Amino acid sequence: MFKNLGLQFKISAVILLPLLIMMIISSLINIMIVNDELETQALIYLKQSVEAQAANAENVLKTEYNYLKTLASSVSDLYNVGIRSRDSYSELIDYYILNMPESMTGVALIFENNILDNDADYINDALYSSVKGQFGFYKSKNGSGNVATQSISDADLKADYNTVPKQTRKDYITSIYNYKVNGQDVKMYTWAIPIIDKNNNYLGVVTADVSTSDIITLMESIKPYPQSEVILFDTAGRLVYSRETNIDIETTLYDLFPSQREAGC
Repeated sequence: MFKNLGLQFKISAVILLPLLIMMIISSLINIMIVNDELETQALIYLKQSVEAQAANAENVLKTEYNYLKTLASSVSDLYNVGIRSRDSYSELIDYYILNMPESMTGVALIFENNILDNDADYINDALYSSVKGQFGFYKSKNGSGNVATQSISDADLKADYNTVPKQTRKDYITSIYNYKVNGQDVKMYTWAIPIIDKNNNYLGVVTADVSTSDIITLMESIKPYPQSEVILFDTAGRLVYSRETNIDIETTLYDLFPSQREAGC
């Protein structure tokens, strides 16, 4: 009898052992599939979350861009209908300054030499003498909410936001830079839109200085997980935002991630 039981046990073991192994393997596969599914869902959530915030940041940039694009078009329209009075262009910019997006700190208008009139007639004018009578100025809101007008300098004429649109006839945005406001460094960038007349002649450029505060606020809201870290670089690969305050503003993408240079990114 015991021999029969032993034989039955051996037969049962032979039959059941593969089944048990198959069940264990099946359970492991199920666990792996579930884990993969959870990981996939987490990645999808992360992707959607980041894409939504990126869209918000894009909308901020579009608002600034569309504002300045409309301003450039208005300047061109004035020129196309034969308006050559400097005061008319100044009043137009005043109107836009009073209605500019909050992220903007000021707007500049720079015309090429002798586009409106004879620049030599304005060499001794306090507003234009710094650039030998050339028509150009910078406007912003003062503490009372009124428009304040400043002269431009020779440095503005040589700056990339003036020279690049002239060379390319394309819209341009600078890299991020530090600018002193009330003694504090404020991260800024500058939009520049070329002004082209109806005959495709280059007239000048209109620019807007923009604070990065709105974009940084959006970056700080991107935190799908407690350990998430967000780093934002501009088109030149320079650091715009990082939660790590010890990272210098001059840091580049390749400084933090050398492998990206090797990968050709």
